[in-house]
Amino acid sequence: MKLVLVSEFFFPYKTSTQKILTELAEDFVEYGLEVNVLTTKNAYREKKQSLKKEEEYKGIKIKRVFSTEGNRDTKFGRLINYLTFTGSVFLNLLLKKDYDKVLFVSNPPLVPYIGYLINKLRGKKYIYLVHDIYPDVAEKLGVIKSKSLLSRIMNYMNDKIYKKSEVIIVLGKDMKEVLASKGVDRNKIEIVTNWANSNSNYEKKIDENFYEKYNLKGKFNVLYTGNISRIHAIDTILNVARLLKDNSEIQFTFVGDGNKRDYIEEVKKNENLSNIQIENYMFGEEYNNMLNCADIFISTLQEGVEGLGVPSKTYTYMSVYKPVIAIMSKDSEIGSMVNEEKIGKQFSSKEVEEIGKYIIDLKNNKKLYDSICRNVKVTFNNNYERKMVTRRFYNIVIR
Repeated sequence: MKLVLVSEFFFPYKTSTQKILTELAEDFVEYGLEVNVLTTKNAYREKKQSLKKEEEYKGIKIKRVFSTEGNRDTKFGRLINYLTFTGSVFLNLLLKKDYDKVLFVSNPPLVPYIGYLINKLRGKKYIYLVHDIYPDVAEKLGVIKSKSLLSRIMNYMNDKIYKKSEVIIVLGKDMKEVLASKGVDRNKIEIVTNWANSNSNYEKKIDENFYEKYNLKGKFNVLYTGNISRIHAIDTILNVARLLKDNSEIQFTFVGDGNKRDYIEEVKKNENLSNIQIENYMFGEEYNNMLNCADIFISTLQEGVEGLGVPSKTYTYMSVYKPVIAIMSKDSEIGSMVNEEKIGKQFSSKEVEEIGKYIIDLKNNKKLYDSICRNVKVTFNNNYERKMVTRRFYNIVIR
């Protein structure tokens, strides 16, 4: 089978979605698929590299189509990038003949509509991988208004995308319920979570210089990584840091970027919160080192957004077998998993004192801490190891 995978960002970049999709494509090739990728030369948050228009990587044929390089931190810049990438993908798929199916991802939100058009024009089947549900997420964040013209257009396009897609793959059962409530046929919705690779992440030997460089030596390290935005309960983490500011042994580290990063830096400076530090995105070995230096991970999702997105970095956290604090609804995919599997604890965004107490309990109670670490290891190995999950994905694609 010949599959075209469409993603605005891809190899060699390693932030979030592009890392996941690169690993998926690698495994698809290993399982016997012929994989072509339509992507851009653009980087998400990483330093831009000089890339060829076409190259082959581990058997994956990559074509980097035209797209503008507007400032992603502005609405206009993102929109122009989306439009030019969407137009390029449409032309390439319209003219390309030697493929059987296309795999689209929900970001950027305009692109999957091409699947509907190509299906109508060429009869090509497509699979829709939903990482975020639009326009619902944008409405919850106040980026666009509910029932605005843009919202109605996006809902119209989504309705066409859902109806004509061969399969819709979502990240969790809560996301499946949201789509079903919109009238999407349950029989075509499949749940496949994201994954991580414990073989590359777990039990790395960390040089002492790394601990010293990032002020982690002798600390009980609470780590949050990735996008720092309005969709995450950043204020709750800050309130916990305020609560524990006099405990010099507990350190809160943010690694990443987003529209709430400057806010954290301002709070840290104005309130002299020395137990908070903020670092830029990390990649590869440096990121793995940081993961292994953590004692607890924090995963967050604003309440009311459950089902519209899943903080999939949680699976990467789990791959180093450490406890997870989930600040989100107990009914969310990650929140319910954390509670059911006893791999940490789920809290609402208002339970600041309870979160602080839990961190101290884990720090002081080695028996409790070690039992949770064992639960994380069992849960991860049984459900979220890379090859196990990508094989499930592959079986859906080829049927």
